[in-house]
Amino acid sequence: MDIAPLFAASVAIQLHVGAALAALALIPVILVRRKGDRLHMLTGRVWTLAMALTALSSFAVHEIRLFGPFSPIHFLSLLTLY
Repeated sequence: MDIAPLFAASVAIQLHVGAALAALALIPVILVRRKGDRLHMLTGRVWTLAMALTALSSFAVHEIRLFGPFSPIHFLSLLTLY
């Protein structure tokens, strides 16, 4: 697999992918640490910020247009932000 297309993509897509990968990488740390532990709580906050950034950056991605400039996945982004 080649990541060259990611580097050729727009900044919005790069930000979206980076935030999503950060959130994905934090999940094992959150699940392994004891609930209420300092690192568990800090990692959870960073994960929340990464998910919010992923959802917000999705509104700048308009590759699939079904409802004007938006697609059904944007409704999931709204739900995530809610």
